[in-house]
Amino acid sequence: MATPSSEHFTTKLSDHRYWIEKGFDLHQGACAVQELVIQWFHAARADLGLEPPIANKGEIRPGITDVYLLLMGYAAECFLKARLIRKLLRGSKGHRFASQSIPKKVKTHSIKQLCLDIELSLNSREARVVSLLEEAVVWGGRYPIPVSPAQLKRECFRRVILTGPENFFNDSCHEKTLSRNFS
Repeated sequence: MATPSSEHFTTKLSDHRYWIEKGFDLHQGACAVQELVIQWFHAARADLGLEPPIANKGEIRPGITDVYLLLMGYAAECFLKARLIRKLLRGSKGHRFASQSIPKKVKTHSIKQLCLDIELSLNSREARVVSLLEEAVVWGGRYPIPVSPAQLKRECFRRVILTGPENFFNDSCHEKTLSRNFS
């Protein structure tokens, strides 16, 4: 017999709109810190002499970029999972999951795998963004550092963004990540 809490769980799990709304919430959180990311970007470029100094608006920690990417990654993950849930429920009785647990395909933080599962093809630029967001979700949401030295990657994003975000897409460290994660 279904309890009110199990019924509520099944309703939330089976309703792709819940996942979309959660994605919008996370995206709004990322937008809330976006101004700090922009300020950090300009301050860091000014420190390197790449642009004129800006008025000091207080110390902005460089880790704000990690927070921004983490929230954007979680938002992307929710949007992709919403689409996956719709796909998995297609043709199911009552458009609801029968079990009281999240389906295995949905239990992932691999944004690349979610794209594959919903048959969303990515061009090379989109694949690099997915790689960046996935790395932020995997490491930024769990540990401040990877669990082993072999998993530690250079912090390309912080260095590359100082010369312009478009250079991120040409950076060799992301090419290596891309070939390892997307091949």
